[in-house]
Amino acid sequence: MLTLDQLIAWGGQLRSYPKGKIIFFEGEEAQYFYMVSSGKVKMFNSNDEGKDFIQGIFYEGDSFGEPPLFTEDKRYPASAIADADAVIIRLSRQQFFDKLPQHYEAHLQITQALANRLRFKTMVSHEIAIHSPEHRLLTMLRYYKSTYGPESGPFEMNLTRQELADLTGLRVETVIRAVKELERKGKLSIENHKIVIQ
Repeated sequence: MLTLDQLIAWGGQLRSYPKGKIIFFEGEEAQYFYMVSSGKVKMFNSNDEGKDFIQGIFYEGDSFGEPPLFTEDKRYPASAIADADAVIIRLSRQQFFDKLPQHYEAHLQITQALANRLRFKTMVSHEIAIHSPEHRLLTMLRYYKSTYGPESGPFEMNLTRQELADLTGLRVETVIRAVKELERKGKLSIENHKIVIQ
């Protein structure tokens, strides 16, 4: 993926966002390519009752919000918020498209990131539509381990029960029951109140 140094060289600007600060709202026109320098960003949709559905959680080195830069409808399909104090680099859409064609490798990496995100959305849709809460949860945990964890060995999840509920379309109470059932079956363990998956 593009590095922070590349984005700065292309004209990117670092911005600090305290936890809870909105980066952009659903429906706003996409003006920037964003990457997390530090902290954590959550993209989400909210319904009329205030229930959130998390579209993605992004950490250091992850880009986010780029799909509408490439589409006819340039509006963000979800809102983004700093889920922890965060430093984000943003590069204007114009600067992004001025530089990207000159860097084949970066273009390929962005295409791969978008394809991986599309694969994730397809997986989530499939899980929500037909599988049990335990299966949905275990699939999500395995996905996060494969994306952010080590190739082998245990991985401690840094996702809260609420985040897991919002990612899988479940209620928090259902997530708690599913975690206990998966622990009983030996599919995961709880260590210091954190979910650990092998």
